[in-house]
Amino acid sequence: MGRTKGRTTSESQHLNLKRKNGFPPGISLADYALKDYIPELEEKIKFIMETTEESPKNTTLYKRVPMPIFDNKEEEGYYHREEIRRCVEGHNGMSGKMYFWFNYCKIKSPTGKIYPEYRVADQEWFDLLDSAEKSHKYGIICVKRRRAGFSWKEAADSLHDVSFNSYYNVGMNSKSEKDSIELFSKVRFLYDNLPQFLRATSTAHNTKSGMHFSYRQKDALGNIVTKGNQSEIIVVAPTPSAYEGLMLQKWVADEAGKVQHLSQLWAYTEPCLMQETARVGCPILFGTAGEIAKEGRDFKELWDNSAVHNLHRFFFAGWMGIFVDGFGNDMKEESVRWIFYERYKRRNIDPKKLNDFIQQYPLTIEEAFSMSNGAGVGNLMNINKQISSLRENPPLKVRGRFKWNNVGDGVIWVPDSAGECIVYKQPNKDLQNGYISGCDPADHDDVTDEASDLSMFIASRQDGLSEPEIVFEYTARPKKLNHYYEQAAMALIYYGNAKMLIENNRYRMISYFEDNNYKSLLSPAPQGIIRRFFTSRINNIGVRMTDSVKEYMEGLIDEYTDDYCDLIPSLTLLEEFIKYKSVNTDRVMAFGVMLMNLREVSKRKVYNSGTKKSILPSFKYIKGANGKIKRV
Repeated sequence: MGRTKGRTTSESQHLNLKRKNGFPPGISLADYALKDYIPELEEKIKFIMETTEESPKNTTLYKRVPMPIFDNKEEEGYYHREEIRRCVEGHNGMSGKMYFWFNYCKIKSPTGKIYPEYRVADQEWFDLLDSAEKSHKYGIICVKRRRAGFSWKEAADSLHDVSFNSYYNVGMNSKSEKDSIELFSKVRFLYDNLPQFLRATSTAHNTKSGMHFSYRQKDALGNIVTKGNQSEIIVVAPTPSAYEGLMLQKWVADEAGKVQHLSQLWAYTEPCLMQETARVGCPILFGTAGEIAKEGRDFKELWDNSAVHNLHRFFFAGWMGIFVDGFGNDMKEESVRWIFYERYKRRNIDPKKLNDFIQQYPLTIEEAFSMSNGAGVGNLMNINKQISSLRENPPLKVRGRFKWNNVGDGVIWVPDSAGECIVYKQPNKDLQNGYISGCDPADHDDVTDEASDLSMFIASRQDGLSEPEIVFEYTARPKKLNHYYEQAAMALIYYGNAKMLIENNRYRMISYFEDNNYKSLLSPAPQGIIRRFFTSRINNIGVRMTDSVKEYMEGLIDEYTDDYCDLIPSLTLLEEFIKYKSVNTDRVMAFGVMLMNLREVSKRKVYNSGTKKSILPSFKYIKGANGKIKRV
């Protein structure tokens, strides 16, 4: 490798890159020592730069002008009227909301009260708010990195609306009643620190959970009348019926990913923003990256189906607002580089802590919706990416059922849109290694809301360069379990007498197969698992799901979703990966048992034309043609 003034070529390229792009303020060269230059990370940085949108570029140097000293009341009045006009209409390229935020909103910080610095990313947000409110056609759903100051910005936005509009009602809530009051305290702090001429009179009905911008006085006849713009901020706990019966011009839902029953709250609140069939109010929902477990699923559903709900998506990525130049423009490449190198430093620590950092500074929406709270299984970034892919491009699949071939042996596939069996790929007779299956059964005919479904998957085994993938899915809960058992047996026969590994904690399905001469379709307990987790050598049918076996199964799911997640055609299975450990996830269990079966048969050797060939090689790492490292 060539050298330039005592440095390697790669080191010189890195140094030139720093000189060309500048270096983030507060970050020293020691943080990215030349010896730590990592080409693989630079390739990732290049990919993010090429595949994400650039923010608008600002060329105006914005500075706050100190309050002038006035010579007379007329001059002071003119200045006040002009500043109010700018807060409403905007000035010098700033929207009114952004002008109000930048020039007049003091926020709390560890060092005391400060004005926010100018950020192009903030201007993008306030411009979007302004556009949404004027159009009356859509609201906004925002996924943001942590500690991006959105609670303060939305407090300022709400205060702006009630200050400069008459009869304008804003509903605000956060993840709990306590947090809702804490959110409103930011509104009060901003209001209390405004110049006197910008404070709309607010004296009537003020409490810790709301402000009414009005005052009372006697008219000429001595009657008590209400004056002022009579706008109002209402702060409530996030219960489904919190705003029922109210008329709102704006609804702000802070930490929406942690609001329980968000879908119900949305269903009750959306009519409050409507006038007959037209939306006249603007919903603003924003949540922090990673909020997808349990209650966060509603937030993810609103994001995934934003067009249906007339919500405009806004992703405040991890690189936004970190390092900026003197004009408030994001130094995107420097910020992305900092994020990747910081991740690299954390690669060998607790995976949860690494995932926490990824969520704090997510670079893609898939990273933003990954979890770190212990729920979920598999590579959640790959899983969310595949979910988005399937939503945009649904897989080819046919629903139906099986029936016996009365003419001869075997079964017949009958397409039926109401059927619960799903064929993703028809059996391939040329597939030498055939198919395997896994099943999570049930034992009781009684069906309740809490009852588990029965679920099974059939997958092709690796054959040459073809990779193991799901070809069939059957998840249901019929009133009579024997109907499910019979359809499952026919599915196995249809796919070339595929062998099914079954969780044997519940024995009724195994008994049914034995009593009806289907026992040959069942796989014995994997000997690798028996040797590893059990003291005695047994040859029982199926696998007993102990805590140790379940942990082993979760590891297999992690491996598969690392390498083959893009081959999974089942949207419901992918969504259950995310819910795993928080609700019943019967598909996940069936899929995991199937992977145990796949791993077991991969350890056996078969002979083809006299040549010894492994059905599925033990996992090793190779670099593909695209340079991506994958397990095979």
